[in-house]
Amino acid sequence: MLASKQSWDKLSEDERRILVDAANEAKTYQRKFSRDAAAKALDTIKAAGVKFNQVSPAEIDRMRDKVKPAADKFTREAGEVLVNELQQPRKLRGKL
Repeated sequence: MLASKQSWDKLSEDERRILVDAANEAKTYQRKFSRDAAAKALDTIKAAGVKFNQVSPAEIDRMRDKVKPAADKFTREAGEVLVNELQQPRKLRGKL
């Protein structure tokens, strides 16, 4: 859910609470739906004979190490607060 600060500030506290509650409820549904759809798609492509390679956690770590210089540069340019916020699972930012 996205809203400009100007639009958000025009809403009453009750309206904000309703929107945040609805977005949190929709988030739970959407994430489950997305995971189920991804699993079904993977089963479909495997059944069609497509070779699927699972990337190991060690390989993921190796790839993260390789892109670290670029990630560090972006962090310096965009700001650590923003990057940390984007990387952390979080509740909607509605301040009620």
